[in-house]
Amino acid sequence: MKYTHKGVEAIQYDSLIHKEVIEGMREFAAHVVQNLSDRFSSNELLEAHEVWELEAMPADQSEWDSIKHKYGDAKIDQLLEFYGRPHVSPTGRTDHAIILDKDEAKAEWAALRLQLWDYKQAGLTTDEAIAKVLDGELHPNMKLLMWIGAVIVLSSVCCESGFSTMAIIKTKARNRLSVEMLDVLMQIALNAPRLSDADYEQFIEETYQHWMRGVKRNPNRSHPGVSRARCREVHKTGHSTHGSDRRRAP
Repeated sequence: MKYTHKGVEAIQYDSLIHKEVIEGMREFAAHVVQNLSDRFSSNELLEAHEVWELEAMPADQSEWDSIKHKYGDAKIDQLLEFYGRPHVSPTGRTDHAIILDKDEAKAEWAALRLQLWDYKQAGLTTDEAIAKVLDGELHPNMKLLMWIGAVIVLSSVCCESGFSTMAIIKTKARNRLSVEMLDVLMQIALNAPRLSDADYEQFIEETYQHWMRGVKRNPNRSHPGVSRARCREVHKTGHSTHGSDRRRAP
């Protein structure tokens, strides 16, 4: 039911309409959740990488003592089953060879989980614990699995950032940029230090010196009309290296 108050038309509250609106919102939310679940389904392999997380380990000593001999074995087995075998394409060509030893990896995990528990008791975060393991000399197979888990990209943010940077650099006025040059400019735009960084000027100077050591330039061609002394190298035959000045030595 509509009514007008001070020239403004409004809808009078109706309990039946309110109920329909609430039910519609719930139905819409349920569809959104279902759509997200279908699009981003659970991945057991990704979930297996959670085995390194200290937050998932029990906080109670007695609980840990009861499960420490088997903690994480199921997830480690999943990782070893996937990464411990060659992956073959449908054409029969081996895409990726075996990258770790299953037996050695299982033995390493038996010791590593105790080490992770000690890190948890010391108050370290998961990132700090993983960094300590990766910096150490032990557990090479487990370290490889940790590296794999650390570089898995779980969002498209980096891709979207790359496309945005490319659109800023490769404009209509610069549409002749080669792929190689565009890649270099994007790397600088995304990874170079900011103007506000304290070491920015030093970075620029070192970059320039590196470029000068590798570039081959002809100043007289790049700056026509500017007078510069030219170095003339005379060959053993007595000829100068400059065309118009070439004359036989006496």
